[in-house]
Amino acid sequence: MMKRLFFIAFLGLSLSLLYTLPASAVHKGAGDLTCGNCHTMHNSQGNAEMEGASGGSVVLLRGSVASREEIHNLCLQCHADNGSQATVAFNSTYTAPKVYINGQGGAGNSTTSGTLESIFKIGAGGDFSAELSWNGTGNATDTTSEGKGHSLGITNAKPPGNTAVPGIALTTTNGAFSCTNCHDPHGAASNTSTVNVFRNLKVYPSGAGNTTGAVVNAANTGYKSGIASAFDGSNSSSGATLIWAVAEDSISGTPSSDTTKTNHYAYSGATSTDSLSYWCARCHDRWHEDIATTNETGQDWKRHPVDNLLVDSTPTSGGGATIVDLSTYTTSVITGGSAVPVAEVSTQTNPVYYRATDASRDSTDKVFCLSCHFAHGGPYYDNLRFDYLASVGSGTDYGKGLASNVGCQQCHNR
Repeated sequence: MMKRLFFIAFLGLSLSLLYTLPASAVHKGAGDLTCGNCHTMHNSQGNAEMEGASGGSVVLLRGSVASREEIHNLCLQCHADNGSQATVAFNSTYTAPKVYINGQGGAGNSTTSGTLESIFKIGAGGDFSAELSWNGTGNATDTTSEGKGHSLGITNAKPPGNTAVPGIALTTTNGAFSCTNCHDPHGAASNTSTVNVFRNLKVYPSGAGNTTGAVVNAANTGYKSGIASAFDGSNSSSGATLIWAVAEDSISGTPSSDTTKTNHYAYSGATSTDSLSYWCARCHDRWHEDIATTNETGQDWKRHPVDNLLVDSTPTSGGGATIVDLSTYTTSVITGGSAVPVAEVSTQTNPVYYRATDASRDSTDKVFCLSCHFAHGGPYYDNLRFDYLASVGSGTDYGKGLASNVGCQQCHNR
């Protein structure tokens, strides 16, 4: 009987999508999910272990979780395509969205190596399989550490760009790192001091040094415009390989017809303290100009801007060069699945993930962290959504170049 109590431990990443519940009210109150799906009071029944760690797991979890950096060993039971509960449906319909596709090296459901199918084939947050090795049960191991994703399971996490900023006390080592550093596994129907409404993201990632202001509040409008019929996923609407991708297989490049087919990322206003980029800057503080204000000096940037309008009041650099040239950000790039995402103001009509090629939105669309990076991981170095033309080795990541129709060149045609 106890075998029927499944490991339903959903990461908050995509479960905000359920139309039967308030935005991001998962796992809390999620239909047929109960506390006992994830927790056990005693870890045994009739002297038999209840599928947890021998002797019990941290915070009474029903999985092989000896310490907090191993919490993904429970989450992946449902959120990996080879997890022991990968095909179990909740609300009698939906399986958990997958953030690990076994054997794919971060490429999600892609079947063709080296192509830019990621917009269609990888979940909106990416795929951890380039960083982790997971056999479906027991312990996942970080065996590659290739810099292709967030490294779950490490105990000495020091995020890139996490350095001291004058006037702000930041940690330099954030300690144990796993799913619950970023996501609250219980979720909430509204903002609280610990839980946000978008993707079950915590207001402040655990261990982050910068905890000023609110974040990601406006982005709760962010998936497929909340259309209930879109919640069946993309490229595999049932079973173990269910993902919610950035876009469906076929989009036209016209926002009015694509808005129900694409993920989109919202922010509410000029300050962008509710944006995903501002949230990422909790740990990667030096890469955000609102926190590290020295990133911009006049018209010449020291680091790539985030939360910055694609077309702003400084169209040229201090040296006179055109900063943004969007001539290679074309409809064919969008329909082909390789257009980099943008963040759109939350009041936008017919929101989509991409920059509209008629330039009607250039005054409100912004570049943000996920324009270039997956949140979880992917097949390419540095969590990038696009690949370098040559391999990148430690200490030698220079002069590698990018193809003209991907990445940098879409916004900086040279």
